Amino acid sequence: MATEKTERGKAMADGRKCADSAKKEGWRNESDILAVSRTHMANERTLLAYLNTFLAMAATAVALIKFTNDITFVNIGFVLLGFAVLMPVVGIFRFFRIKKMINDNKPAAKGIGTGPGDDD
Repeated sequence: MATEKTERGKAMADGRKCADSAKKEGWRNESDILAVSRTHMANERTLLAYLNTFLAMAATAVALIKFTNDITFVNIGFVLLGFAVLMPVVGIFRFFRIKKMINDNKPAAKGIGTGPGDDD
């Protein structure tokens, strides 16, 4: 219980630091500050999703390689392992790219491949 309070206190302190720096940069109101904080947290959740996908793909690949005798499944396992290794690399790259865009107050959805119509 004590560690939970400590973690909550650290999170609140980080939020205050973000709010203080946003006020210095001339943000209009508290809802702007909260929007930026939510965007940072969403970016962190996305990075965690990439890492979660990496672990799932790597575990599946190792299971296919180690526990099957069929060469087709072993080959699929190696291909899957190759893709799994790329997941954290792509996730970390995107995390820092989006973080820089957020900190520079640029629209993050422009040109990062988030969906159709990005390149308008």
